[in-house]
Formats: sequence, structure tokens, C-alpha cells
Amino acid sequence: MKKVGNLSGGEKSRLKLCLMMQKNINFLMLGEPTNHLDIASREWIENALFDFEGTMLFISHDRYFLNKFADKVWSMENGVITEYDCSFEEYTETLRNVALSVDVPQKSNLKKEKGKPIVKKPAVVSIEALIYEAEAELIKINTEIDTDLLKADFSKMNELYDKKNQLTERIDTLYNEWLEGEV
Repeated sequence: MKKVGNLSGGEKSRLKLCLMMQKNINFLMLGEPTNHLDIASREWIENALFDFEGTMLFISHDRYFLNKFADKVWSMENGVITEYDCSFEEYTETLRNVALSVDVPQKSNLKKEKGKPIVKKPAVVSIEALIYEAEAELIKINTEIDTDLLKADFSKMNELYDKKNQLTERIDTLYNEWLEGEV
């Protein structure tokens, strides 16, 4: 029985989603839908979105969310949007394979072919490898959180959540380094 102004961020997000679902819409555009949510709010929103029968367009840095919901990825690089008709996990695997197996040419301004990522300079490839490694660990932590949630081991959940926050900050830092290398 709270006033809307007194609701937490997660409660406001749930309220907005409930209001939208009442309007019988068939398209959702979501920007970072899981940011700043506690585990219960996040699960509630994921369950509501899982039951949604329309189309969703979302932007997210949450790898777990992307792996759960994305079945098509649009990547924008140098002002060019490339569509990948696959899950986010398959998309990252494609990038990982390219980063690990391509002999990197000396020129850094190569053209992109449709559906194929741009080949990066060697310094960028090593940062990408670190990003992939950190993202893989984040997926493991999210899986552990899901498992421990069922066990109701809240002390371990707090520990895992702290690790997750540290890892998310590391990934953000690596992405910033990667972007600075692009300029």
C-alpha cells in the first residue's frame, strides 16, 4: 500500500511492466531492464518477459539476460549495424573464434562483410580475450547464484553477488579499454 513515489527501483520497474502488460501490447523496447534490481525483482521481470508473446527489442550488458532471451543480435561498430541471426552465446562464440584464430593484418581499418566481425589490432584482441574470459566467469557465477537460490544459502549468495559486482566492474573497465583502443 505504498505510494508510487516511495517505491524502490525494482518495485517501480515491476509496476511499469504490469501497467504495460495490461494494455495488451505486442512489442517491448527495453533499455537495461535488469539494472539495479535485487534477485527477486530480476526473477520476477524475467518470468514476466518469458511469458510475453510479443517481440522484444532490448539493450543490455547483462550477459545472463542476453543468453536467456536473445535469439537475434544486432552489433553496431563504426556506425555499421550487422545482424546475427543466432543467440547471444553463439554470437560471442563466433567473435571468440575469430579473435583467437585470425592472423591480424597490419591495417586496422578493414571493411566489414555482412555477418562477419571486423578483425582487430593485436592489442584489442588481447583485451577481447580478457573480456570473454570475464564474461564466461560471470555466466558461471550467475549459474551458481541460481543454484544457491534454490538452496536458500544466503551467506553464499551474498558472497557470489559481491563477486558478480566485481566481475561486472572489471568487464566494464575492459570494455572501456577496448573502446579507447578503437579510437
